[in-house]
Amino acid sequence: SEDIESIQDQKGHGISLSMNYDLETVELVSISGYRRYTSAITENRDKSAYPILDTFAQDYKTNSYSQELRINSTSDGPLGWTLGLFGFKDTRELGMLTTALPPARAGVFAAGPGLPIFATELQETTKITSTSYAVFGQGIYEISEKLTFTVGARYSWESRDIELTSSCDSYNCPVFVFGPGGFSGIPSGLPPQLQADSSSEEIFTPLMTLSYKPSADILTYITATRGYKSGGYAPVFTFSVRPFESESLWNYEVGAKTSWLDNRLTVNLSAFYMDWRDIQINSFTNTAGFVIQNAAKVINQGIELEVSATLTDNLQIGGSYGYLDSHYDTTIDVDTSLVLDNTRAFTPKHSVNLHIDYFQSLNSEWDVRARMDYNYKGNILYRADNVTGLGDNRQIS
Repeated sequence: SEDIESIQDQKGHGISLSMNYDLETVELVSISGYRRYTSAITENRDKSAYPILDTFAQDYKTNSYSQELRINSTSDGPLGWTLGLFGFKDTRELGMLTTALPPARAGVFAAGPGLPIFATELQETTKITSTSYAVFGQGIYEISEKLTFTVGARYSWESRDIELTSSCDSYNCPVFVFGPGGFSGIPSGLPPQLQADSSSEEIFTPLMTLSYKPSADILTYITATRGYKSGGYAPVFTFSVRPFESESLWNYEVGAKTSWLDNRLTVNLSAFYMDWRDIQINSFTNTAGFVIQNAAKVINQGIELEVSATLTDNLQIGGSYGYLDSHYDTTIDVDTSLVLDNTRAFTPKHSVNLHIDYFQSLNSEWDVRARMDYNYKGNILYRADNVTGLGDNRQIS
C-alpha cells in the first residue's frame, strides 16, 4: 500500500469551423479552430507506505486558437493562385508541487554538500504564451501543356513569452534561473520568485517547383523549398529554463513519377539534398539531465525508389528502397558530450520494404484478403547526441 493515492485525470476537447463562399472567379475560405487540454497528476514519489519523498503533483493546461483566411482563384486559365492570412495563439501553464523530507533529513537526497534536490515543499508555475502570424501565397502557371511552374512563399512572425514563479519552504532552497546556470542554496523563508523572458523571430519560407510531363504517364520535377521548426523554452532538471532557437532547412529534390503497361506498373524515383541548420536535439548532460539544444548543421541526402506491379486482378506486389546519408558536418556543441560519430541517431543508411497483397471475392457477402510485408532497416545510432555513457552498445539493428 501507499501513503498517498496516485491519481491521473486528463481531458481534451476542441472545435473547428470551416466556411466557403464561392464568387464568380474566386473562392473565400475561413478555417477557425480551438483546442483545450488539461491534465492533473498526483503521485507518491517513493511508491511506498512511508513518507520519504512524499507528494509530487502536476497540473497542466493548454489553450490554442487558430484562424486562417484564404482566397483561391477558380477561373479557367493558365494561372491559378492562393493568398491567405494565418493567426495562432497558444497558452500553456504547468504547475508542480513537490514535498519531501523535513530539512533535518534532506541531505539524504543531495545534489552536493548540504544541497538537497528536494526541499520540504517546492512549488513552481510556468506559463508560456506563443503567438504567430503569417501571410502566404502560391501561384501555379502552365507555361505549356507539358511544363508547369509553381512558386510560393510564407512570411511568419512569432513571439514567445515565459513566466516562471517558484517558492519553497526549507532551510536550503534551489534557485531558478534562465539560461545554462545551475542552482545554489539560499536561506528559508524566501518569497516567491518571478522570472520572465521573451523572444521573437521572423521567418521567410519560399517554394519553387518546375514540373515537366513529356507524356500522360510520366511526370518529372525539380523543387527547392525552405522550412522551419519554431524555437521555445525547455524546463530542465536543474531548476532552470533554457531557451532553444528555431531550426530551418533548405530541401532540394529531383524526381520522376511514371506509369507503365496500362497503369499496371508504377515506378517512382527521387533524389534529395537537405541543408539543415540549428537542428533541435534532445541531449543528455551530466548536470541537467535531458535538455533540448540546437546542434550543428546537418546534411541529409539520399535516394528513394518505389515500385508497384499488378500481376493479376487479384495479386499485387510492390516494394521500396531508400538510401539515406544523414550526418552532422561539424562537432556537436552540447554539454559534456564526447562525440564518437557524426551520424545522426535513428537514421539507417539502407531501408527496404516489400509486400504481396492478394484479394479474392468469394460471394456478395464475403471477401478474402491476405497480405505479407517484409521490412529491413540498417544499423542506427540510438543516442540523439552521440555521447558516451552506454559503453559499446551505441548501435542497434
